Amino acid sequence: TQEKYLDLFLTAISTCHSGIISEKEFDKEKKIIYQASSPDEIAILNFARKYKYIFFGRKDNNKIIIEKPKIPKDNISKEKVIYKVHIQFEFSSERKSMSIIVQNTSKPEEIFLFIKGADDVILSKIDKKNKNNRKIIKNIENSLDEYSKEGLRILVVAFKKISLKELKIYKKEYINACKSTYDKKEKLEVLANKIENNLILLGVTGIQDELQDDVYETLKDFSDAGIKLWVLTGDKKATAKSIS
Repeated sequence: TQEKYLDLFLTAISTCHSGIISEKEFDKEKKIIYQASSPDEIAILNFARKYKYIFFGRKDNNKIIIEKPKIPKDNISKEKVIYKVHIQFEFSSERKSMSIIVQNTSKPEEIFLFIKGADDVILSKIDKKNKNNRKIIKNIENSLDEYSKEGLRILVVAFKKISLKELKIYKKEYINACKSTYDKKEKLEVLANKIENNLILLGVTGIQDELQDDVYETLKDFSDAGIKLWVLTGDKKATAKSIS
């Protein structure tokens, strides 16, 4: 069971993102470099790669290619898995989360909703009756407190399995919502709330939010000049205090 959830966690962070790849040459050897609008996504993709879950890019605009161990703790035998993307709800400041519904093309019955986002958003959507959630929620809460005190940017990762029947219903509603001309955003939000529920927790990530060069010196000069400063953050209050 532990290996199963480890596999799901690493698969989730390898598929639920908006990253792309490019190749650069180092010492006459080409290596994959990740690019994304958010440095958090690059950090998470590199973390997954460290544990042999490698995002190899996208195919035909609706497929994601992942190389991963056949057994999570086995670093010898590997396989490339292609996941078809059926539905994707992008991250926004209002949603504070991103989700994706993917289907393993070699195992069509294997359909998952993967989601990552702010702790208050994801924890409000979990299945309170699920035994796995009850077991790990205390550990996650402890990690959230620890990470926020260290000033880390936090994302909670969760999933749920979806049947072929559910997928057909959701996809029809999704296509209809995308075709809407005047209330597309509202219809997609309603559908996202309908799908993103009864989730099973997988884990939490904590990412160091590094400051730009010379930030400390600049802020010190402001302070010495008598200029008062405010710190604005979308993270937990403890994170803001730590960064301050």
